[in-house]
Amino acid sequence: MHDIGIAHWADDLMHWAEDIDRDLPWKSTTDPYKIWISEIILQQTQVSQGKAYYLNFIQEFPTIEALANAEIQKVLKVWQGLGYYSRARHLHKASIFLRDNFNSKLPSNYTSLRSLPGIGDYTAGAILSFAFDLPFPAIDSNVIRFISRLFGIFNHPSSKQNLEALKSKIIPGFDTFRPSLLNQALIDFGALMCTPSTPKCSECPFNQRCYAYTHEAVAELPVKKKKIVKRSRYFHYFMITDDKNVVLNHRDNTDIWRGLTEFPLIETEDDLFDSTEAIKIINEKMGIHHLNITLKQIESKRQLLTHQIIHGKIYHMYVKKIIKIKEPYFLADRQKVSTFAFPKILTDCIHLWVDVV
Repeated sequence: MHDIGIAHWADDLMHWAEDIDRDLPWKSTTDPYKIWISEIILQQTQVSQGKAYYLNFIQEFPTIEALANAEIQKVLKVWQGLGYYSRARHLHKASIFLRDNFNSKLPSNYTSLRSLPGIGDYTAGAILSFAFDLPFPAIDSNVIRFISRLFGIFNHPSSKQNLEALKSKIIPGFDTFRPSLLNQALIDFGALMCTPSTPKCSECPFNQRCYAYTHEAVAELPVKKKKIVKRSRYFHYFMITDDKNVVLNHRDNTDIWRGLTEFPLIETEDDLFDSTEAIKIINEKMGIHHLNITLKQIESKRQLLTHQIIHGKIYHMYVKKIIKIKEPYFLADRQKVSTFAFPKILTDCIHLWVDVV
């Protein structure tokens, strides 16, 4: 591991940060709740997209108590489009716990924060440093990249050994600089200068001391995770309507998109699909028995998830009047269907479906 001196690099980093002013709404607050929400949103979301969602989320749920008192379907609806919906469910669950046990306040100690759903080492460090100015590092992907390249750290990014190596370089800097300022400077430097694919090495104040630059190892650091092999899944959705209603279903808790709303679904092993058999299955599953039903394909979508590729086709099925259906399916008024939280693969269809009935 390359050593360039703790105080020396921290001094230069803070000098660089003096001229940086990223206009981000969560940077101007020390409210633990707002910092928590921003960090959870940014876990799997680009800053450019996350900013608008953050502002909307805070407007809808301005306090921990407001979030805890909201229905989960409302929370999922506000979250719609961000993906990784477990983040929203964890926020809601944690807010209920905080309301019932911590007087709707986030605790200012590491152990209590880490015990909350969805709060890992980075998020706990961010809340403690940015909200309470306590000496905890906030090590996100930007910080991992910058510090790994600067000091030549070749550990696996998600290993405990790597986390401890990174902390050993950062924590001594808190003796000189406020944790909130040093952590923000680290994050900003990784986001603006030491970027993943095209770092600004020629402009970097550390380029003559950086291990990765001086050893021509910029592309090798941080050590890459093993590439995930994604499996394909084939979803056939049926938008079944009469003149007033549409048939919907809430996904269960054993698969992707837990708790989100969707149309009746048939999953197949490949893209091949027998429409006649599908009508039979749909009728049996839902308890509707209609003859001479025709299907019209109205959408074909693909959605990339972390471990899966979802190939989706959406069909419209019109029934003159839906009288009775089997649980867990339910009827929703066509005019209110947009109030539900749908997977991204269906959201465009929701906006268009009125045109096909």
